[in-house]
Amino acid sequence: MNLERTQADEITQINTEGQIGANISVMQANNSGTRVFHNTEEKLRQSEQRFHALIKATAQITWTTTAHGLVDEDIPLWRSYTGQSEAEVKGWGWLDAVHPDDRERTVSIWSDAIAARSLYETEYALRRYDGVYRSFLVRGVPVFNEDGSIREWIGFCTDITEFKRVEEERIQLLASEQVARATAVAATKRLQALQDITDTALAHLTLNKLLHEMLVRVREIIDVDNSAILLVTEDGQYLTVYTAIGPEEQVAPQVRVPVGQGFAGKIAAHREPLIVTDPSKAEIITPLLREKLRSLLGVPLLVQDRVIGVIHVGTLNPRQFTEEDVRLLQRAADRIALAVDHAHLYESEQRARIDAIARAKQLEAIFEAIVDGVIVYDSEGRIQQMNSMAREILAVNSQPDYSTSMLDDRFSLLRERLFPFKVLDDHGIPLPQEQWPVIRILNGEMLKGSNAVDIRSYVLDGREIELSITGSPVFGKGGDIVGAVTIMRDVTERRALERRTHEALKALLAIAEVLVLVPDDVAKVQTQSLAIDKKTVAESAVARRVIF
Repeated sequence: MNLERTQADEITQINTEGQIGANISVMQANNSGTRVFHNTEEKLRQSEQRFHALIKATAQITWTTTAHGLVDEDIPLWRSYTGQSEAEVKGWGWLDAVHPDDRERTVSIWSDAIAARSLYETEYALRRYDGVYRSFLVRGVPVFNEDGSIREWIGFCTDITEFKRVEEERIQLLASEQVARATAVAATKRLQALQDITDTALAHLTLNKLLHEMLVRVREIIDVDNSAILLVTEDGQYLTVYTAIGPEEQVAPQVRVPVGQGFAGKIAAHREPLIVTDPSKAEIITPLLREKLRSLLGVPLLVQDRVIGVIHVGTLNPRQFTEEDVRLLQRAADRIALAVDHAHLYESEQRARIDAIARAKQLEAIFEAIVDGVIVYDSEGRIQQMNSMAREILAVNSQPDYSTSMLDDRFSLLRERLFPFKVLDDHGIPLPQEQWPVIRILNGEMLKGSNAVDIRSYVLDGREIELSITGSPVFGKGGDIVGAVTIMRDVTERRALERRTHEALKALLAIAEVLVLVPDDVAKVQTQSLAIDKKTVAESAVARRVIF
């Protein structure tokens, strides 16, 4: 991490080796030479105040230890998150809130960092006050004295649970895609090996046409009268006919064979080929097969030892099927199984892609529906996206030329052409550009809550508006800032109402002061008149109660 703030003559830095450098006055060169250091102690105090304010503004758990790595001071944020008491956190007590599986590794890495006097970085599961464990990224650095000895350690714990969940989902999706591609490649290779049954033109057919054409080829090559493909239902309990050629076509829609029963059911249950030389004497679920066919041969459709269906053939005349017939039919079954599985996989991918697109559209709709203006910037300050409310607030739609080119505009262009911001402090003095909200966020500052920034701006339609700006940096995988998000709210009317209210209160106070200064005799008359009015009001109230 490299956090740096540069003022006119000071630099505060945390370097990438994990060391916090002291705040020093920087000698700057000018035409006449170098300037000497001034007000070192005061600038050190101001720098420390800024640093502590930054820590409070983050959503992280900050911690400090002694030079030997022991906790000897209270860590309120840690106690608030884990539910431990101050005494329980002291020393090595904080380790009790770390998941037991991570403790030994955490102690080892922490001890090594202390011994090496270098950056401490690890991940562990931290128990929340309600007993739930969440993943945290932990980093710490030593703070050195002037003599090179370690004064203390300071660090941060960042909740990365959601980030890890998203990353795991991405890895799983990538693995699924790789498996799907590998399956497609394997299917292609086996297709080439089955050119004696089909040709490459079949690869361009839909699943229905492909399976039908395969049955036609199988029927011709093995010389049978009937052929059918049955697929296992989603619950895995039955087989239903997907396509058939021959006598079985007549009853295909009604066929429903329990797995483990009948001719096809036993093939699926045992995952082995089966030959029936006399169907009339065998257990056949479909009456037509038992009555019309005189011999049957069937093999399972297998994908990675998983049964997805059965293909069987039969003859109207008695026939002794050979081992070669079995091998030939099994080769066709393997091709069919791959085609079916690939089709199902493709359908799943299509559904996943459609769902992803739907989720993206949903997020886009949410982005557009946010009632505040939202602008997304890249690390160089270029506008990447803004919602409709931001466009409305800044009157972007009133200037079509700008609406098409805004994404390429940089800070200089924004200042000169689009948003001539008038950023004022509490005394009404314009702030320098480096104090603009977006630039502060890109420098690593979080603007939220009481830290929100109020600015004035002339928008593109010429109106002057007042905005309340909050925002946060966007961090990349390496912890570097890759962009910023700002949220703006038009508070022009609210501020105007506050000013009117303030002016009204001032007027009331002025009236009150005048009344206080009224002479005694006039005040006496007014007091008597007020008493009479009160009596009249009281009598009216009594009268209303009597009437109603």
